Amino acid sequence: MVEQFQQFMDRAGLEFDTNLEQRVCDTLRRRKVLIAVAESCTGGLVSRMLTSQAGSSEYFVGGAVCYTARAKIIQTGISPKTIAEYGLVSEPTALGLARGIAKRLFAQVGLGITGVAGPEAHGGRPVGTVLIGLVDKEREIVKEFFFDGGREEIQKKTAQAALGMVWLYLKDKKN
Repeated sequence: MVEQFQQFMDRAGLEFDTNLEQRVCDTLRRRKVLIAVAESCTGGLVSRMLTSQAGSSEYFVGGAVCYTARAKIIQTGISPKTIAEYGLVSEPTALGLARGIAKRLFAQVGLGITGVAGPEAHGGRPVGTVLIGLVDKEREIVKEFFFDGGREEIQKKTAQAALGMVWLYLKDKKN
């Protein structure tokens, strides 16, 4: 199901303010959850947000900006067959990025982000199409979004939605 940014925020009961970054980071730290991120269309923005708080090395293992297919394969170990069969912007690719970065960096949680920030469509996907995958050893979650706006706005909304997914994951996780 493709969601609009505002629909996701409303359904999740989230307000994206500066406190979301702090809440996510504080909760990751407090619960001793290690996270790693593989980013494409956000170009490192999510990693920057997760490292915005002092002490981020307690929960943030690392991130990879894997913009091209080659970078995705090298940095996360995603199968070239997955990319060839489903495309760069797809559910299997988002999940493959999340699985791969978690495995390579020995993190409990992996976050994979892929999408089309523009200015042109890519692989049959319109500008604003974004897929975010989140995995741990027990489950895999993927959400597809469509964000309006220019390139920077799409990147910002994507990064905020990724943090929103992490927040919901942490709220649902029992421990």
